[in-house]
Amino acid sequence: MSQSRPHPASDQAAASEAANEAADAQSRDQAFRDVLEQGPGPAAGASADSLEARLAESEREVLRVRADMENFRKRMQRDSDQQLKYANVPLVRDLIEVVDNLNRALEAA
Repeated sequence: MSQSRPHPASDQAAASEAANEAADAQSRDQAFRDVLEQGPGPAAGASADSLEARLAESEREVLRVRADMENFRKRMQRDSDQQLKYANVPLVRDLIEVVDNLNRALEAA
């Protein structure tokens, strides 16, 4: 039996790819160190203030939406209750006329 050997070109490609990945990692590490050495700076503080303002506005918006939803829920419940309470009113009005006519007919007989 013969053992299959990898092709020399594929070995070179893998070695080249590994070297590129190592160079990219070193580049990222150096960029990260540079950012850490520079510190936050004034732009970062302004950005943090801006983010805090956006967060506060978003929290207020969430509270407004929650209040609107709660008011909507209460209004829908109240409307539903009233609809159930007064649903039979037209039927009862029609029946009153019928009952009155029957009573008049019985009195006349």
